Amino acid sequence: MVVIKTPEFPESVYEASVGAWFKSEGDELKAGEAILELHTDKAVQEINAVEDGVLTTILKQVDDVVMPGDALCEVELMDSESSAADGPDNVPTDSDERPDDSERPEPEPVDDPAPIEPEPTTSDSDVIKIDVAQPIPMGTVATVSEPFAVANVYELEDSAPTKAEIRMDDSEEGQPGQISDNPIEEIVEEPVPEEPAQISEPVSTGGPTEDQDLSEARESVSERPAERVRLTRRQLTAARRMVQVKQQTVMTTTFNEVDMQQIIDMRSRHGARFLEQHGVKLGFMAFFIKATCAALKAYPVLNSEIDGDDLLTKQYYDIGVAVASDRGLVVPVIRDADTMSFSEIEVAIRGFAEKARSGAWKLSDLAGGTFTITNGGVFGSMLSTPILNPPQVGILGMHNIVERPIAVDGEVAVRPMMYLALTYDHRIVEGAQAVQFLKHIKDSLESADVLLLGT
Repeated sequence: MVVIKTPEFPESVYEASVGAWFKSEGDELKAGEAILELHTDKAVQEINAVEDGVLTTILKQVDDVVMPGDALCEVELMDSESSAADGPDNVPTDSDERPDDSERPEPEPVDDPAPIEPEPTTSDSDVIKIDVAQPIPMGTVATVSEPFAVANVYELEDSAPTKAEIRMDDSEEGQPGQISDNPIEEIVEEPVPEEPAQISEPVSTGGPTEDQDLSEARESVSERPAERVRLTRRQLTAARRMVQVKQQTVMTTTFNEVDMQQIIDMRSRHGARFLEQHGVKLGFMAFFIKATCAALKAYPVLNSEIDGDDLLTKQYYDIGVAVASDRGLVVPVIRDADTMSFSEIEVAIRGFAEKARSGAWKLSDLAGGTFTITNGGVFGSMLSTPILNPPQVGILGMHNIVERPIAVDGEVAVRPMMYLALTYDHRIVEGAQAVQFLKHIKDSLESADVLLLGT
């Protein structure tokens, strides 16, 4: 018998939920065949059978939350010898042989622990009752002989509390409207009714109240057609993390704009040859990734994270690229992007697009990342404030390219312009650093031939 367990998750992923079972109890399994899928806030991961066998017991149901190492199901291997093999995924069952009691070592004698005295119960005599109807003299201290009765020192009588008023004294020392110098002597007891006073209901004016109108409005809306769909694990976790980001970081966004004319001209001149040589198109993202890596090297604080009381600055550049898919937004990571050529970056991005269509993400594709780039321009976004992807301290937002009139060498010219947005964690990134970092990216993109020379 083999137990299939939840695998270890990458950095910043703490839990998952069972999304779907592809097999039922009693079904035969082939090695490499998908048994179930797990949903995290980043991706959907399939759990496959390692060897041929039969699914005997399902231990987790759909939507159950699981942690790394949790048992998901039990599988009876086809080869009986394999089921007897020791391994981290094998657990004993009731049918396994157990050693006789005679073979078990005798437990070592243990001295009898000291008897625990039963906790005494409180009685009416152990409780000091204070009648709140009588004034307590100044300086009086209530003492209790038994320590266990401290919690019940003050026990109110069944009668309702009295209401005291400060009587205004018209004597020589106390003028009308003033409190006497000895307020304790001026407290006057008033009789209290046996039943508490009822709060009077608001006087009806004959028309519907505001609460009634709101209730009727809600009922009328609830009767209209609507579709209720359970949030996925990714959506639930993403929503929770968005709240955490707001609470645990100080996000600020700075903006700039970049003239994309040179990059567009380079793609027009070299695009066909680039596609012929490398089998992929020369896109905009490769330019932005190379420009971002150069800016991170110039301002390494944007490539860091807070680790407890320390600032951890990464010496490598793993760039996350936000990709939209039918199952939501995911952020796959390009490892060591600073060492990659334009063609290698474009091949990696094309692989991301294919995985987004098929949903065949691995958790290793989405783990880590030192900085993130998101492109809302593909959907027509003109300007936005991206949200940080913790524990990262910076995210670059690309936007739509729009032709606008700008001043070029003292003359008005129409140029393809793009707004850039940098959201950063202001706890460790200063405003000047953020502005200079974004200006560095702008200058690199407007001198794109320099980026190509560096590859």
